[in-house]
Amino acid sequence: MDYIKYHPLLGGDTEDIDKVPMFASPQKDSVSATSTLYLEEFVPHRYRLHAKRPTSMKEYLGYRVHCPHCGAGMDSIAPHVDQYTLAIYACKKCN
Repeated sequence: MDYIKYHPLLGGDTEDIDKVPMFASPQKDSVSATSTLYLEEFVPHRYRLHAKRPTSMKEYLGYRVHCPHCGAGMDSIAPHVDQYTLAIYACKKCN
C-alpha cells in the first residue's frame, strides 16, 4: 500500500525560480514545519504544491517545479484552492 509522500522544495538557482524536490517523507508535520514550499504526492505522479506563507497565483506560476522522480520541469494541471494550497502538478515524462 502506498502512502502520501511529502517532498520539501529548495531553490535551485540564484533567481529562486527553480524549485527542486528533496527526498520524500511520510511526515507532513515535519516537512511543513521546516519547508517554505513542499509537494504532496497524493496519488503517484500527482503533486499538490503547498506554501507556508500566503502565495499568489502570479508568484507560484513563475516557479519551475521539478519532478521528484526524473527532475524534469512539471506542468500545472489544476488551480489553487487558496493562498496556501496551491496548484496540482504533473510530469509529462513520467506519465
